[in-house]
Amino acid sequence: MPLFAMAQVALNQKDTFENFTTANWTKSSSVLPNQNIFSDGPAGADDNFLRVQSDGSTGSSGQLVTFNNAQWAGNYVTAGITYISMDVRNSGASLITLRLSFFNTAWTNDPKWSSINPIAVLPGQGWSTIIFPINAAAMSRLGHTNAYNTDFNNIHEFRILHNDAPAWDGDPIQASLDIDNIQARNSNLEVVDLQLLNKGVRIAPNPASDYLTVSGLEAAARFDIYDLSGRLMTQGLVYDKQNIDVQQLLSGIYFLKLETGAVLKFVKR
Repeated sequence: MPLFAMAQVALNQKDTFENFTTANWTKSSSVLPNQNIFSDGPAGADDNFLRVQSDGSTGSSGQLVTFNNAQWAGNYVTAGITYISMDVRNSGASLITLRLSFFNTAWTNDPKWSSINPIAVLPGQGWSTIIFPINAAAMSRLGHTNAYNTDFNNIHEFRILHNDAPAWDGDPIQASLDIDNIQARNSNLEVVDLQLLNKGVRIAPNPASDYLTVSGLEAAARFDIYDLSGRLMTQGLVYDKQNIDVQQLLSGIYFLKLETGAVLKFVKR
């Protein structure tokens, strides 16, 4: 019998990687296998963490994906798990658009789910604690009509991946993602919920041609604008309802990061 069939996910379980293994987090590629790094985690010296890498090629090694079908399989509904938190660090040069995805193999219609809202993990920012809600309102069906409880009462595989849209597979990217303290929660407690940080902060118009107007700020805030590869394009100081000049940017997708912690995606025409 496969290991995941005997597993049962539990509220508050946490993968700290302090046992010098990858804690059953694996990936399809043998070219760039996951690594347990022995030091320099969120707690500093001697704090182990998991490193996941991809090379941007067309094969499986090109996608930034890691999955677990052992201790993270089971009944999320009965366990009362509505959030997954983790510490992350982008140790590469490309901006990573992080999502969680889940799969229930008990059905023939291939029921998979993925986070509706991604979290942008920017290069050069150090460790940060993030949280993903995984309730029905936060997850997107991928090509099926199953009810949320139908699938989340028997999850067989849990994935962490990079993709700009809800998906089961990752987008090709040359990247290096460090992960630690993956934990099952039923509240956001005191970790950083980027959706809450974004609450009340708005940018318009989106798409933008010449200017972005930022509203909802309580005080002046420093800002950085990054492209999809994680390059810093421009930075400055913005006040509430003040314009940011984006005329010099090429057409494409960008991320506006405010010192408040808010990260907002916009399109430049």
